[in-house]
Amino acid sequence: MIWPIKLQKEWCTTLFQVQGLLDKYKKRYARSFLEYLNRYVYLPRIKNREVLVKTIQAAVAGLVSGPFAYAERWDDTSGAYVGLAIHGAVNTPVVIDNDSVIVRLDIAEQHRRATSQRACRGSGRCANVRDTDR
Repeated sequence: MIWPIKLQKEWCTTLFQVQGLLDKYKKRYARSFLEYLNRYVYLPRIKNREVLVKTIQAAVAGLVSGPFAYAERWDDTSGAYVGLAIHGAVNTPVVIDNDSVIVRLDIAEQHRRATSQRACRGSGRCANVRDTDR
């Protein structure tokens, strides 16, 4: 889908700001990005919540990984991201609430590898896990 140029620029700016805010942290709640982008003077303002939602969707919907990943929530008991979307997640519903998190790309990929390794060990079937991931 081709988006209007003005929206593309706004999403791109928001995307870079989100990525910059993630540099110091492994994950941040999506709700906090909305607050940061509207509170701090040195960050660009976004038109509304929908711009942040579209920015996250654009980052996780591509065939190639975007600068960050999205998860529905972080589960403290299991230490896992629930509903983690890194790339190719075209139909992932993005919700900005108290539970949804934006995850640094390197952390999300490490989590996905660790999850696939646990599943491989548990089932004994490792056909989908590359040798470098074992």
